[in-house]
Amino acid sequence: MTVRNHSPCSRIRSFTLLTLFSFLCLGVGDVSTAHAQAALAVHAIDVEAQTSVSGVTVHLVNEDIGVEDTRRTDGHGLAEW
Repeated sequence: MTVRNHSPCSRIRSFTLLTLFSFLCLGVGDVSTAHAQAALAVHAIDVEAQTSVSGVTVHLVNEDIGVEDTRRTDGHGLAEW
């Protein structure tokens, strides 16, 4: 799974790195032999101001199962699949 953000803002880069780290710690980045249907929610947070960030483009790729999708965070800083 890859999350990409093309925004030059350093706050968003911090969020992206924090999200990727969280995915790895929670085991979301592991390859699974069984493909179950699941929901995914990504929260965009301004680390310095501790507020939600709307309008962030989140690109989701899972090459193992051939899934690729892009969503933008809503007014609450949330993108859901």
